[in-house]
Amino acid sequence: MDARELFDVAGYHLPADLPELGPYVRLKFKDLPPRAFGEIETFVAFLRAKYGVESEPRDRADEHPEGTLGRNATRT
Repeated sequence: MDARELFDVAGYHLPADLPELGPYVRLKFKDLPPRAFGEIETFVAFLRAKYGVESEPRDRADEHPEGTLGRNATRT
């Protein structure tokens, strides 16, 4: 049984997706000035255009970019 199933059994229903970037960054980095949030979103839009990304990643595809190891991965 995975963690999501345990939460469901206990009556805690987790959201299926992560929050949008704007609300997440505002909550995580409360000490940044308001204009910094606009700069972050602008930079992310620039990167998405640069690399041809049209939509948000789904199914945790963004957690382990190609060529990187996840937190629990071991090197051989």
